Amino acid sequence: MTSFYTRPSQSSGEVRIELTTERASGSQVRFESTFTGAQGNETTRARNTRHSVPPQEMLPSPEVVDIDPTEESGFSGV
Repeated sequence: MTSFYTRPSQSSGEVRIELTTERASGSQVRFESTFTGAQGNETTRARNTRHSVPPQEMLPSPEVVDIDPTEESGFSGV
């Protein structure tokens, strides 16, 4: 399962992107990125964690999503 979320800040011009995906091995990967202001300052963090979900037999095809950093949006897919 993959979940994706973007959230713009109303005051600071900051945009935060969060992406979480589960691997067939049962591990979970979480990627977070924050983009700030006109100077292009960027903070990126990635974290791997073990997950208790057993591996699945078939994995879904990846989905392509258009990202609009000016709107709050999100999706969760299997």
